[in-house]
Amino acid sequence: MEIPLIQRFVLFLDHPVYAFAAVVFTLLLASGVGSYVSGRVPHRAMLALLVVVILVNPLLLPFVIQSLLAIR
Repeated sequence: MEIPLIQRFVLFLDHPVYAFAAVVFTLLLASGVGSYVSGRVPHRAMLALLVVVILVNPLLLPFVIQSLLAIR
């Protein structure tokens, strides 16, 4: 999942180093948040949230990138 995200963000940010830094930072931040809440949220709910995020990400990411490019 990391490589396709980096490839998309290279096109958006115009530089591979910025894209790599943004994607790795976001993945590390999400991992930390997930680790923090893992003891407080039932495992089934976390699994369901993970499945939703993985399925919705390819659908919403192009729309978000196009919207942000229009602002530029």
